Amino acid sequence: MKKNAINLAVAGLLFGWTACGGDGGGGAFQSELSLTPDSIFVGCLNFEECTVTARVTLTGAADRVTLEQVASADGGAVVSDLAVMMDNGDAAIQGDDIAGDNVYSAIVQFNPTAPGFIYVRVNADGNRSDVLTIGVIKHLSDAEWTATTQTIPAAANDCYKKSADLAAAVACVEAIDGIAKAATSEGGNGIWYVYDNGILGGVMPTEVAAETAAPDNPLNKKGGVPGRMARGRAVVSIARRPIRPIEKFPSINALAASALSPDVDPDAVKSKSAIYLGPYLSFFGADDDYNGAWKLIKKSECPKFDTKELKNGEVSPASFKNLSNYGIVIISTHGDNWYNGLFSEWKDLFGNKAASAPGFLSPFTGDLSWPILLTGVKAAATGKTWEADLKWHRLVITGSGTLALTPRFISKYNGKFPDSIVYMSACRSAWNSSLADAFIAKGAGAVIGFSDYVYAGWAKRHGEAIFGPDPLGNVVNSMLPLTDTTKGKTKVQSIKDAYGASTAQYGLTTRTAAPHGAQGNGNGAYDANDPEETTIRLFPSAAGKNLNVPPIINGGFEEGSALGWVSSGDYRVLSALGDVSAQEGAYMGVITTGLGTYGSELTESVLQQTMCIPAKSKTITFKYDFITEEAMCYVGDIYNDTFKAEILDKDGVVQATAVTESVNGSSWGFLGGDYFAGGDSYGNPQTCVDEDGNKVYDDGTYHTGWGSGSFDVSAYAGAGKPYTLRFRVWDEGDSVWDSAATVDNVQINLGN
Repeated sequence: MKKNAINLAVAGLLFGWTACGGDGGGGAFQSELSLTPDSIFVGCLNFEECTVTARVTLTGAADRVTLEQVASADGGAVVSDLAVMMDNGDAAIQGDDIAGDNVYSAIVQFNPTAPGFIYVRVNADGNRSDVLTIGVIKHLSDAEWTATTQTIPAAANDCYKKSADLAAAVACVEAIDGIAKAATSEGGNGIWYVYDNGILGGVMPTEVAAETAAPDNPLNKKGGVPGRMARGRAVVSIARRPIRPIEKFPSINALAASALSPDVDPDAVKSKSAIYLGPYLSFFGADDDYNGAWKLIKKSECPKFDTKELKNGEVSPASFKNLSNYGIVIISTHGDNWYNGLFSEWKDLFGNKAASAPGFLSPFTGDLSWPILLTGVKAAATGKTWEADLKWHRLVITGSGTLALTPRFISKYNGKFPDSIVYMSACRSAWNSSLADAFIAKGAGAVIGFSDYVYAGWAKRHGEAIFGPDPLGNVVNSMLPLTDTTKGKTKVQSIKDAYGASTAQYGLTTRTAAPHGAQGNGNGAYDANDPEETTIRLFPSAAGKNLNVPPIINGGFEEGSALGWVSSGDYRVLSALGDVSAQEGAYMGVITTGLGTYGSELTESVLQQTMCIPAKSKTITFKYDFITEEAMCYVGDIYNDTFKAEILDKDGVVQATAVTESVNGSSWGFLGGDYFAGGDSYGNPQTCVDEDGNKVYDDGTYHTGWGSGSFDVSAYAGAGKPYTLRFRVWDEGDSVWDSAATVDNVQINLGN
């Protein structure tokens, strides 16, 4: 800890003002209202179960922002004002992480006595947001939880295994105490059912089959195989420093802004991040897409993808949240298609129950049944963590007691996808478009899945050929370039072209006799006697998305997020940080040593992008501002917090440094008092004194002012190798007082 007369115990507000007293007119909404969580419980077991944090971003400061409870989902009369929402940086009381960033927050505690709904919206200087719903849920008792997650699924699974035919198995399941309705999956071998408590479940032929399937059987499927009881598998002293004036830079040169237009494909995905989810990799083995499409994506150099993989027990329902952070999503798991007919029957079957229970127990509004994807996690082992999602029908429970997700989970927990390509390598993931639609409605550019039960080898072969390069060399029009250019491939293909070339070579359906045979290294597993015709499907059918990603994505942060950037530590995208505002457009990137709820444990944060620098590229330029509490009282001391901009090679070795700003080495301009929580007390300002006791500087927060940085990248241009642009800020000496760096207007500029 630093030895200083300043009382570090006084955290104060993050900035020296609150949201009140603004100039008005700032009530326009820049983002939608968010509620975390969206469910509370009757008879709360703890504070968190009855507490909701509400946040909304406005286009500017507002005089008064309130969270209102209204009468109905379509608005209606105001029942009450639940809370005043503030932009004051009081994370503990308000839930607001940073003051002066136009994000208004409130923490609201409820005490519900009965299940139902609470409808809320924001009123910002007379502007009203859309209404959001908070579900009020009654906990299942421990006995009910055990029955729901273990006893009933085991009994349903037993019915499936022991009944002579599917109809008898359905009757057996429907007779189980606690089951209200059961039926077969649409045209399939699975059984779905609804519990009396409104939770959804079902039995999959895949899971039943997995009990006896041989892992090396080439005919094993990612779903059931033909026939009723099919068996299959899925797939120092104080120094005086000159004051740098705060400077606003002119608008970006139009020529520079458009210089890369020949290299930027409007159909390219907008993120170089890729993720693989494989909860059953250890069972699928060599036939899993981990050893197919994912292996090829990891090997790709140009484009180079930042990859994340979750295998076997590393996968959980939470893994399927925030898939919208990735430009490529590969999911290899079990699947089926359930709840056909339930949509039309639900009102009549469960009308009385729905009248006396929360409406989220009867949520179906469409005619399509739902494809479901297994997460690999047993519900009983989660300690009711996912109870609300089960009630909302975002998760269901399979016959093995495993949690599976529905399209609603994707819709609820994912933001805007960056024109992503999503590959759902699971049985019946594309039986209809409902699961694909959930991704596309959130901004995915293309989704691939399978219409029915599919052999793992056949699915893997298509994944390899579509993403490519096809390891067998049979498909040239894959999305990734061939390393062997003698095969004639000269550019990245669209997913439509890659899909067409793959199906022409390896078959559109599993009953297509492909040119390269049916077994082993040919077409993947194929059974000529299989009466079911499984089709690989692309949504939308004319999707033109591709992997021709630009070298720098979202360089101005105008997506309103860190989309395209790989980030760690405390990173944010803001329009303002107090008096420091974005240089171009509405947003800027911010990395810190731990503001707001990040606390004092964090010491370093990073924003970076990996790219292949195009031929003729001359420079990478950017704007930045380094902000710190360490200046001026600790200039020349050991507390030398630092910001750097660097370029690294693929092995992580620094090749060039464009900017180094530090407490001891930079010129500083005064910003104000207590900008960062836990640092200087704005209400009790201190001064720095020299060795003779003379005042030198007002203690507080200083910044370099916006500056320009530039890398000469001509030596790397057109090299066909990946390089990483990295912005990094870190604590030096201790982590008590914080520093931050803003970054904006990052771009590549071409020479002649």
